[in-house]
Amino acid sequence: MTCAHSHASFLVNQGFSPLVIKKRLGHDNIEITLNTYSHLYPSQQTKLLDVMEKLGKMSVPKKQKQEIWYTDMKKKLHKPLF
Repeated sequence: MTCAHSHASFLVNQGFSPLVIKKRLGHDNIEITLNTYSHLYPSQQTKLLDVMEKLGKMSVPKKQKQEIWYTDMKKKLHKPLF
């Protein structure tokens, strides 16, 4: 793992946006940043479903939430690190 990858991982874990990380690492375009580091971002799908449930707009079965989490984790585990 390079110093840049470690630094980007730290920034992702601190909640910085891909655009901030792009500028920090000097990438020419956002695609480079997203293609390299998107696997580090946690899925927002479960969070979105929780918010929608709280608003009373929809009810999402627990099984569906687990399937979303499993699908996201499966994608992350099969993505190459470099």
